[in-house]
Amino acid sequence: MCAAVVGLTSFAAGLWNAQYLSAQTFLAKKALVERNTDLQAKWAPVVEKCSRAIKTNPRNPQPYMDRSNAYLGLERYEEAFDDANKAVSLASNLAEAYCCRAYAAGHLRKYEDEIADCNKAISLDPKLAEAYLWRGIANQHLEKPKLVVENCTAALKLDPTLVRAYCRRAGALDDLGEKEAALKDCNRAVQIDPRFTESYYYRAWIYGEQKNFRKQLADCNLAISLEPAEEYLYRARGQAFENIGQMDNAIADCNTSIELCRDRNYGTAYAFRGSVQCRQGNYIDALKDCDEATKIDPRCSNALYVRGIAHRLLYQNKESIDDFSEVLKLTPEDPDAYGQRALSHQFAGEFIQELADCNKALKLDPNRKWVYWHRGFGERKLHQFELAIKDFDRALADDSKDAWAYAYRGRSNGELGSYRREREDCETALRLDPTNPPGCEGCIHAWLGMHCPALLRPFHAWLNLFGF
Repeated sequence: MCAAVVGLTSFAAGLWNAQYLSAQTFLAKKALVERNTDLQAKWAPVVEKCSRAIKTNPRNPQPYMDRSNAYLGLERYEEAFDDANKAVSLASNLAEAYCCRAYAAGHLRKYEDEIADCNKAISLDPKLAEAYLWRGIANQHLEKPKLVVENCTAALKLDPTLVRAYCRRAGALDDLGEKEAALKDCNRAVQIDPRFTESYYYRAWIYGEQKNFRKQLADCNLAISLEPAEEYLYRARGQAFENIGQMDNAIADCNTSIELCRDRNYGTAYAFRGSVQCRQGNYIDALKDCDEATKIDPRCSNALYVRGIAHRLLYQNKESIDDFSEVLKLTPEDPDAYGQRALSHQFAGEFIQELADCNKALKLDPNRKWVYWHRGFGERKLHQFELAIKDFDRALADDSKDAWAYAYRGRSNGELGSYRREREDCETALRLDPTNPPGCEGCIHAWLGMHCPALLRPFHAWLNLFGF
């Protein structure tokens, strides 16, 4: 009797949850329609007014800039860029015209052009805060966090009320590992404008990295309550749900994000759902989502990145390397992409290429601690044992409970004849993880080295025979 009641209750709860999730998508799309209607009501009259002004005086740059701004509000980015371009041609010494064109170029993902126009605007008017802001945002898309911080700081010196500058600087500071400074910027942004959604979005991301998942989810919910039609907020909340193990809700938010993007040819929503599928071990489904994302947008670096991971976990190493190579064509200064391609080279047994990519990653960002681990692995495979020991030292400084790092550092010491150090490290590895294979090998190797060195050669031959 009790079991039947429990089963019926579970079924009813599941049915309610499914209805709720579909209702969520319906309400989000309804909010999108309402938002677009509001934008049309706000900006369409501006377009009409500017068009009349242009017809009256086609040599005046101001109506072109105003109409460009209105087109941006209507998400008609090509037309916005064309009008801004016309304004520049009419007023080549007007800083605001270049700033206007830079903003439009950014929406078309022409980030180098955006930076060039910002540079020109700043040369004409060094006190134009928006030019520094747009240049910072362009560098954010190009994965250059130090330049983001530099430009947003310059913008805030000129205008301390630029909320978006605090948010983008927070994102860059977070990328640089300065979590407290990033959180301070987010809190300052919230203080200036409690209804500015980006503030909660970036703060939620930082809370997630700090493993404060309750606050992460709360900020995502608050952001969605402010802008229920913004697809990227559902992706952010999907990440929060995933962090607390609510995978059904995570996928539901991914689906809502996709539905909101369906008329906008925006592949990132599929890429995010692919990343959730990948972390759940559904690698084939992840590939399907990433393929759909790249079909919509061949330059969707998030999709290429996730697809590279999925290919590697399916032991399709060549395809994985190709994916990360495409990511690096789009974002050539992305240390994580170099690190991930290095790992794919490792899976493929290409250790020289692995070291080259690890070196590039660490040159771009020496704080990528996980890359030291993989470089140490490659160095050990290439018999560069002294270098491997130094890299495993760095890895253990970051995570003192990494059994594999102890084991491989121990094995590297053993290859150099330091059998006591090998035994110590491998015993530590086995205390942390009693099933650790290289830890077991190292303990045997150290014992043989200290007591029966004549058996080391056949022991090595045995390990090679089984691919260790």
